[in-house]
Formats: sequence, C-alpha cells, structure tokens
Amino acid sequence: MIRTRNSLQFRCSDCELCFRTAVGLNNHMRCHKKQNASTNITQLEVPVPRRRTRRNRNRILDSLPETEENGHIEDPLRQLAPAEDSGFITGSSQEITEDEDLPVAEKYLRLFRVIQDGEPTPEAFTLFKELVRQFCNDAKSTIEENSNTQRRVVVNNNDLPSVADDAQAIQILFKRNRKRAIREILRNVAERCMISPTYIFDYFSTAWGPATSDPTYYTEAEDGRVEVLDRIFSVKEVATKLKKADNTSPGPDRITYHHWRQIDPSAKTLTTIFNLCLEFKKIPEDWKSATTILIPKDGDAADPRNWRPIALSNTLYKLFTKCLAARLSDWCSRYDVLSHCQKGFLPHDGVLEHNYALKNAELIAREKKREICIAWVDVSNAFGALPHSAIFDALHNAKVGQGFVELVRDIYCGSTTQVLTNGTKTDEIPILSFTNGIISSFSLISGSK
Repeated sequence: MIRTRNSLQFRCSDCELCFRTAVGLNNHMRCHKKQNASTNITQLEVPVPRRRTRRNRNRILDSLPETEENGHIEDPLRQLAPAEDSGFITGSSQEITEDEDLPVAEKYLRLFRVIQDGEPTPEAFTLFKELVRQFCNDAKSTIEENSNTQRRVVVNNNDLPSVADDAQAIQILFKRNRKRAIREILRNVAERCMISPTYIFDYFSTAWGPATSDPTYYTEAEDGRVEVLDRIFSVKEVATKLKKADNTSPGPDRITYHHWRQIDPSAKTLTTIFNLCLEFKKIPEDWKSATTILIPKDGDAADPRNWRPIALSNTLYKLFTKCLAARLSDWCSRYDVLSHCQKGFLPHDGVLEHNYALKNAELIAREKKREICIAWVDVSNAFGALPHSAIFDALHNAKVGQGFVELVRDIYCGSTTQVLTNGTKTDEIPILSFTNGIISSFSLISGSK
C-alpha cells in the first residue's frame, strides 16, 4: 500500500514529519519533549569523598566477616548542594551515567555506596543526610506520579463517604491495610481529642520531661559477649522485615511500607542506608521527628491522662529500628539476658502464658475450696517516666557493645513530636524520657536481669 502525503494529515511543527493519526503525532511530540529535557537538564556534580584503602568496605569493626558486594548502578538526576569546606573532591559529571529510565532506588544506590567507600567523617554524614532527604522526596514524587495513573482509594473521614460502598476500593484497601478496611466496613470513626493544644503541650512536656536514674542499679555482665552489631545488615535481613511489616499509618513523610516495597523491592538501597547509619553511629535528624495521635481510654475525655499517645514515625526509621530490635532480641536470647518473668516485647504471645497461669491458679483454688487474692497493678506513665540514662546504663552493663550504645544514644538525642489535638498540632515537644510508640523497639531491654 502506497501512502500519499495527503493521507498524513497530522504534521509535527518541529520536524515537519506527518502522521495518519493524532495518537501517532502525540507519541512523536513526547519524544521531542524527552530529547529537549535531556539536553537542557542540569549536569549533576556529586561531591566524592576521599578514598581510603580498606580490606573490606562493608566492615564496621575489624572482626566483622566479609559480605557479598552488590553491583553498582546509576545515579539520580538531582543537583546536590555543594558542601562548604568539606574536603570532598568534586567528581566529573562524565563519570556519571544519567539514565532517567532507572528506578529511583537504583539511581541513589551508587551514591550511597560512594559515601560507604569513604571515611565516616562529619562532612560525609552531612552529605548522607542530604541524600536520604532527596531520596525520600523523589520517592514521594514517584508515588504521586503512580497514583495519578491508578485508581485512588479515599480513606473515610467525617466529611467523605465511606469506601465500604465501593467494592473495588475496599478490596484494594484490604490488601494494603486490613485494619483500616475493617474500620471502614464497620464505619468506626475514632473519637478525636478536643483538648486545647496549649494544655496538651504543657501536660506532655512535663510527662516526657527530664528524669534521673541510679547508675548503680544494673549489675555489670561478665565479659565475653559478642557485640550486638557484630556484622552489618544483609539485604535478606532488611527485605524480610520490609515484607513482613504491616502497612500501618505513616509518619510525617506520609510514605508507607507498601510504598517502600514498590520503590525498593529488592531492599538493596534501604540496606545500604541502614549500614551507613551503623557506620556513622547516627541517624538523620528527620527520623527523630514524629506526629503523635491520642487514642481515648475510659474516663473523662477532658483529662489528658485518659488519652493514650501513639507516635507515628517515618516508616524508613521504623524499619531501621525493627532491624535493630531483631538483632537485640536474638542477642538477648543467645546470652539469656532477659528475666524469665518478662512476657512483653517478645516474639511469642506472653499474654497467653499469663492468662493460663491465672486461670490455672483460679481452678486450683476452686477445686481445693481455698480463697485466692489477685491484685492488678498498673504503673502510671510507665514508659514516659523511664529516664534515657537508665536505658544507656542498662545497655552498657549488659555489654551490648559500644557501637550499639552510641547509636541508641544518638537516636534518643534530639527526638521531638507534635501532638494532634483539637484539629491542629501542638508545638514540637522534646522527648527527654522514654515514651512508648516513639522508640518502642528498644523497650526490649527493660526486662533485662
């Protein structure tokens, strides 16, 4: 079939090329836009740390075993802010292959590994924090782009109709968050706290204020225990935690575990980020900010003591603490660190064992016709009253390793939260004593012998 020029009625204004349909012309115009964007894009200049000779770049301590190397991949198309007097060598943009078709996680993996190859200096940590922030921002942009092409699931609130009436929407929501889907079906709208933000700020500033502890309370353990962080995190270790993580409410960055499974399904980039935190013995300041919601208890709703605070931290930070808590849990089991009386914060269901013991005592008393007295003890503000110094002393005396203690100390240093109440947020409240929900993963050590 010979096509005449008259049959090609859709003409490109840039190159005079003609097409038979508008769809063909639109696809052609997209190619022009893509070529123009690649030509006009700002060249990336990445500060490269000074290299040093290391026997194994993935080692934290001299005694750590070797791990497999992951392949290098491409860099993100982002212009990083120059570091002032950082001592970095500015690399040539020709050394970086700009491939806009790479997934966002793969674009950043090589940059994080460049930092991993260098010295763990303060300047390198500053660059690391900036890269993590840009990585999260690009991840959110990717999520927003994908959400524009997919069906949006609207979560119910007081102003919008329930998604329970939409079969497809509730199925999608059930796959992502079963608890939220059940609440939507039952139309359970949680009671909101209407207490003044100023009053809430004053109350929790006092409840989470500084406290003291006795440094001689914990008995120092014997030497010979291997450190908790005796090796870096493996990709399998992080990927397993990410896969099993429930898709709960996100933190201030609004990124859920479901999103991270889409952004970095292999968990290689997340693993590299976590291992850099181990090497620096620090975490980014963005991870230390949380948003706290208040769950009603029984009693007067005007009394802040009748509201249970639950902190919503960024999921990237919570995944990191999940990995740390798993290491600490295995370490405690290996050296029999925890008291046999502790049932909370452990992998198995301790409530079941306590219920069995209580029911068994009741049956014995009934069979032998004896009296039995049962006392229920509830410690007021149990988590909020625990000084940070007590946690550091417990970890130090348990011989978990200096690196782990320094990392936990940095996690608690500078932690803040904003409480949601009366339709707004309070000012940032410093967390100067342990609070459940903010760094609850490390409450495992609370039952140590």
